[in-house]
Amino acid sequence: NDTVKALSDIIYAANQNIIDKLDVKDRNLEILWISQSDFDKIVSEVTKTKQDFIVRVSAGGNTVYGEPVIGHISIYPNYHVYRPGQTVHMTIVDMTDDTIPPEETMMAFLQKVNGEAIKQGILPDPLQGTVGAISGTEFYDAVNTLKRNKGKVTLVATARNDTYTAGPLKIRIHIQGTP
Repeated sequence: NDTVKALSDIIYAANQNIIDKLDVKDRNLEILWISQSDFDKIVSEVTKTKQDFIVRVSAGGNTVYGEPVIGHISIYPNYHVYRPGQTVHMTIVDMTDDTIPPEETMMAFLQKVNGEAIKQGILPDPLQGTVGAISGTEFYDAVNTLKRNKGKVTLVATARNDTYTAGPLKIRIHIQGTP
């Protein structure tokens, strides 16, 4: 059926990615092993509903070069989480406290944005636990704006575009205060 073929294609693509990363010459090797029972369970879950799913194939643990990668396959419902301009997180900070550098204030704010987005359903990166990234330029622009403000400042992160469970979440940072 279509579900079996789609999942098989995903596993094949993951296997090819591993071959590329390990620079293996034999493109036909089956380096990624997924148990048949895991595969059958996912097929059963996906075919029960018409909902869109995210399929994630991950290694069960560290693997030594030359050994097969024992993989796990999981699915997550993919739904709309944020629309463009929607507030992800907002907080008020007091910039009169000179003991906390603006960089730390911004990092703490971004961690809260990340936590809120995960709570709302964005799937985090399995290695870093993050749901998106902002450029260094955007980060330092925000930090420099914070440096120019004294007193209470409102920090708001809004979604740049429609964002689904799969992410990534791209945000705009808005800073309102008194220069």
